[in-house]
Amino acid sequence: MKEETSLKNRTKKITTSSGFSILEVMVAVGILGVASYFVVSLLHTSLKGSIQTNVTVQAENIKRNLVNNFTNDPSWINTVKASPTLSACLAPLYSGGTASCPAGDYTNIVVKDGGGHLFYDSTATSNNGFDSNGAMCLGGFTSAGNDKCPFRVDIKVTLSCPSGDCSNPQVQIVGDMKFAPVNPAFKVSFNPAKYHFDFIRGQEASSLQATCDMLNGVYDSGPPPKCRVSIVPSGAIIAVNSTSCPPGYSVFTQAAGRLIVGVGGTSGYGMNDNGGSDTHTLSLAEMPIHYHDIGVIQSYVAIAFGITGRGGFAAGSFAETMGATGGLPDGASQPFGTPANGTAKPFDSRQAFYTLLYCQKN
Repeated sequence: MKEETSLKNRTKKITTSSGFSILEVMVAVGILGVASYFVVSLLHTSLKGSIQTNVTVQAENIKRNLVNNFTNDPSWINTVKASPTLSACLAPLYSGGTASCPAGDYTNIVVKDGGGHLFYDSTATSNNGFDSNGAMCLGGFTSAGNDKCPFRVDIKVTLSCPSGDCSNPQVQIVGDMKFAPVNPAFKVSFNPAKYHFDFIRGQEASSLQATCDMLNGVYDSGPPPKCRVSIVPSGAIIAVNSTSCPPGYSVFTQAAGRLIVGVGGTSGYGMNDNGGSDTHTLSLAEMPIHYHDIGVIQSYVAIAFGITGRGGFAAGSFAETMGATGGLPDGASQPFGTPANGTAKPFDSRQAFYTLLYCQKN
């Protein structure tokens, strides 16, 4: 009995000295385990998201860099010369010759940059690829997976010959990307179609710049090189609210101080016709038919007048000059019975206007 009491007291002392019972300790351990699980899950999710972001960024960079090398003329020429399937038959284009490649698909493309440095060798047997930083890895890619070389791009160049003439082939470049890591943690979402590229370089006999000049375009060496071609045809006329014409246009001097009139119409205007003036002086023939009242002085009643509007007086009669009216010349006067002195005053024949600069497309 004394021993039982002693054991209970010792148990009570252990509980009191530790501050927790066995049950409380077990509950605390359980809570800590759940919290640890959520922390680990959160870290795993965060790591997965970081890997996903890196894969997306590097895949985009690989695609963009390859396309830039293909569209940049110096890089493309170096690529042609380095690729065994293209060098013999396509390289002569860039040394004053003509191509001799038959139409079809060409693989085993060796991509070099403008400085002649190797960027990527897509030879099928080489198993080359790109690492997680977008740099080429030699012989490391495998469809079974390789974390150090998880990317690969298969490149195909297709030559077509317009009108059967293969001396100046059209070049189409296609790229398909693969992503194959081996570690499950690195196996994130990857859509190959998003990183696929397919474009046509164009006719290779003339450079992009020469073609751009021929089209009256504005050439930009890039990279990548671009040609901005205006859809406005040569000879088109525009009016600009500026003292100078935009690039590609010259002042259309023939329109200076003149209004533009369309060709044809009821007046039958021909191309490049011109006419008219800012002011005009009416001639007698241009005056409308009109009449003037004349007051006869009493002492002249016995005199025969032959006024008919423009002359034609009866024999033995005379004409009396009336005082002029209307647009007399500046400073002129017209006393009754005498002709107007000076010349007729012209009037402004212009309609209301607003000036702009006319420019013609070169």
